[in-house]
Amino acid sequence: MYKGFLWFAQNNDNTDYVELSVKLAESIKRHNRENKICVVTDEASKFESEYVDVVKVLKQDDSAEHDIKWANEYKAFALTPFTHTIKLEADMLWTTSTDWWWYYLWQHDLVFSVDCRDYRDNIVKDTTYRQLFVKNKLPNIYNGLMYFRKSAKAQKFYETAEHIEKIGKKSKARC
Repeated sequence: MYKGFLWFAQNNDNTDYVELSVKLAESIKRHNRENKICVVTDEASKFESEYVDVVKVLKQDDSAEHDIKWANEYKAFALTPFTHTIKLEADMLWTTSTDWWWYYLWQHDLVFSVDCRDYRDNIVKDTTYRQLFVKNKLPNIYNGLMYFRKSAKAQKFYETAEHIEKIGKKSKARC
């Protein structure tokens, strides 16, 4: 498959990300002609939807012991069935066609969203999960809405993300 959307859907005790994923997939299919969808999940979060083209079940769930299921995000590059991928988060909704994005995005290896806005058009400044960004004066980048294509540069980015995730896991194990 040439291009499509990908996200992870792993339930936790507080949120049914599978249910949210079905709603997101339905909203994408409603508004976009270019709308292939792949959802990555774990064995515990049973997933089935007529709106999803590909479901991938993680062989190794690095988030199994976590409340917030971010530890598998570095696997997006390896798991995507697409050459061009828009990576999302399961708790989004699509309200308009974004087919035109592909004509811009394909020119780049990686594109991150910056200064995201809420439904009232306010820049999101909640840093609850982003203290490391604030502390290090990093840009207000969100990987919850990003694009990557199969390229050496994007592969290097995801290899670096994997390295960081594994170092973090080792340092937590030593504590």
